[in-house]
Amino acid sequence: MRRPTGNGKLESCEACMTRLKGVFACVSAPALADLDHAKVTHHYGRGHVLHYEGNPVATVVCIRSGRVKVHSCTPRDRPHILYLAGPGDVLGVESALTGRHHASTAEMIEDGSVCHIDRGTFLRTLDQSPAALRSVTKLLAEQLLRSEAERAELAGGSVGERMALTLLSLARKYGEPTENGIRIGLTLSRDDIAEMVGTTPETAIRQLSELRREGIIATRGRVILIEHPTRLARLARIQERFVL
Repeated sequence: MRRPTGNGKLESCEACMTRLKGVFACVSAPALADLDHAKVTHHYGRGHVLHYEGNPVATVVCIRSGRVKVHSCTPRDRPHILYLAGPGDVLGVESALTGRHHASTAEMIEDGSVCHIDRGTFLRTLDQSPAALRSVTKLLAEQLLRSEAERAELAGGSVGERMALTLLSLARKYGEPTENGIRIGLTLSRDDIAEMVGTTPETAIRQLSELRREGIIATRGRVILIEHPTRLARLARIQERFVL
């Protein structure tokens, strides 16, 4: 694991195009200047942990580049990936608002840069910018809906169905159409996929091998190509035709 580098400000918040993808897109000029003054930017390598589950919240994190997996431990101490975050996403919002300890761990799965904003500045920004507050409210509502849908899937679906749903979800968000199918534009380890599906790495490998034998997917290292998304959707019991 590499240590963070690049302590400082890569560019102003006003000039940052990544900011326009997230909750800070509509921040007022005075609040934006406050953010710019307070933020600290670091570059991290894959495997670096931005914050740990159970630790006190000190900052929120705005992702400039790279991908982050947000995961927590199940009652059996098995890690489970809640979601993947990318450029423009802000992590630690719920903990910053409640003042409680982090409910999840955030870990880099790609090299990238992030901006740390202290909790006081973040809360002050929401006070100064009603539009930013509405964006945060929408973000939390979307996280709640995603969590409810995931609980329903985990409760009612087989491992095979959950694997199919996970691959389709990744294809919708990160899919890159090719001549042979849809390439998932992420390099996820088998452990990462298992944590998303909610199973063991051994079971995840067996499921992926079965999909490969059936000609539904192809793999090369950590890269997954969905060759027959409609067949995968049938396995996930999704009736409608899969569309990116």
